[in-house]
This record gives sequence, structure tokens and C-alpha cells, in this order.
Amino acid sequence: MGMMSDAPQKIAGSVAQTDDAARDAGVIGLNPLHALYPHNPAHASPYSPSSRLMLNVQYLDVEAIDDLRDCEPARELLGEPAFQARLEALREAPLVDYSGVWAVKLELLELVYAHFRARHLERGSTRAQQFRAFQAARGEPVSADRNCGRKVTKNSATFGLSAFDRKPCRR
Repeated sequence: MGMMSDAPQKIAGSVAQTDDAARDAGVIGLNPLHALYPHNPAHASPYSPSSRLMLNVQYLDVEAIDDLRDCEPARELLGEPAFQARLEALREAPLVDYSGVWAVKLELLELVYAHFRARHLERGSTRAQQFRAFQAARGEPVSADRNCGRKVTKNSATFGLSAFDRKPCRR
């Protein structure tokens, strides 16, 4: 599964391999960019997003997140041979393993966010204030879409807000 940071190289590579008529294309379609259901990453469909207001976090380039550099547990996990083997297997797979990709990204994101909470949110740093301002500005869409991952249902075939606890969160 590609990441948003891969898009410029992939597009340039595709254009270089096509004929002159195709190089004049004005649109590159990437799908699904909208938010999906984190509890069921294999359900990648443009027809049933969890939100059309939010982007799909599975496209994050976790290694490009600034806080990763300062998060020792995440850097250690990333450097572990077993973790690197998982990454390599996912990259070499003939088809995208959405669940596998999300699992490795989520492991890193949870460590990075725990670090961010300890370093910034708990101390009320300038970055914490910026983060809280973003949450306040995006308010309802952020809370409704992410719902802080509090999945209620055990059935991975359940989609929509009914799959989540509807209480707003502020982590």
C-alpha cells in the first residue's frame, strides 16, 4: 500500500512509461483517499467511507512524521529485524494486505502518539495548544470520524457509526 509521500514518484514513473498522449492527462485518480474504518482495514471501498470529510490515515508515511525521530520506542521497533521482515513481506506481496499494512503502521502510530501525549499534551506545550486548536476547529468531524478508536461492535462486518461508541472524546 502506497503512502501519500510516494505519490509524486509513482506518478512521475507512470508518466515516463506512457506514450505522449497519456502524458497530457490532467487528472490522476487515487482511491480511496477518504477515511475508512480502522477496525476493518481490508474494507477499502470508495462507496462506503466512514467520512468524506477526513482523509484515510492508512496513507500516512509514518516514518516521515516528525515525532517519530524523537520517539525512542518507535525507532527501536522500526529497527527490530522481525519488524523489518514484516515490512519487507508486506512490500513484496503481490496484492496489498490492507490489514497487515494497517497493523504495522498502527503499532508505530500508537507509540508516536503516546510520546506526543507525554511530551506535549501533558505539558501544555505550544504544539499541544496547536493540536487542541486543530481539534476545536475541526471539532465534530474529527470526533465523529475517529471516535478515538473506541469500537463497540465485535463484528468486523459492521460499518458506519453504529460500529462505534458515539461519545465524543478528547485524548
